[in-house]
Amino acid sequence: MFLLGAELPACLTVPKAPAANEVPVSFVFMGRHDSVCLSADFNGWSSESHCLQRKGDKWSIQVFLPPGSYRYGFVIDKKEWARDPEALLQEEDGFGSRNS
Repeated sequence: MFLLGAELPACLTVPKAPAANEVPVSFVFMGRHDSVCLSADFNGWSSESHCLQRKGDKWSIQVFLPPGSYRYGFVIDKKEWARDPEALLQEEDGFGSRNS
């Protein structure tokens, strides 16, 4: 529940209806953490706009995206960058780490 006009917490987004060309994409991360957020080229590399929901040690989120290639990673506990261990493709990020 939310109140119109009220400020939302940084980690909470209001879902939008998918556009006709968008498909659901699920992101999952496993582990015992305080927070896990998706940071990607499609969200401006935000570390707070797409936070995953936890059920036990499983964190997940579903987003709607048009078909294409996207670079992403996870921000763990608001400080640690982690690539997706299940991603088939990875690349250097130019900062000494890797993107999924």
